[in-house]
Amino acid sequence: MKINNAGFMAQAENTLSGVGANVALLSEFCTDDELRQARQATVFGASDRLQEIGKAAVERLARMPEQDPEGFREMVEGMTAEERKMLHKRDDGGWTLRAPGHPEMSFGAAVLAGLVRI
Repeated sequence: MKINNAGFMAQAENTLSGVGANVALLSEFCTDDELRQARQATVFGASDRLQEIGKAAVERLARMPEQDPEGFREMVEGMTAEERKMLHKRDDGGWTLRAPGHPEMSFGAAVLAGLVRI
């Protein structure tokens, strides 16, 4: 029996897009147990469960500057110069995003609005 991984990946990407997530985001922000659950949810067609896991990953990314400052710093270092230019550190230590065509907003709000993605 051959399993079509590309088909499952496409199905997962489609399901996760509804909550602003994707497989790459889950890979970065989910535990091994959550990733196992996500795979099972995809195989068994449990879209609601997969989206719950996706929402949790999006929320972790949104809170990353506060929850994991070192990981956030590493993520910023891996961005292109153009992407880094849109991020600004406030005097209080918080981060904002200034994206063309959008009002300045907190990093977390930008993630939730779909402006920041992995």
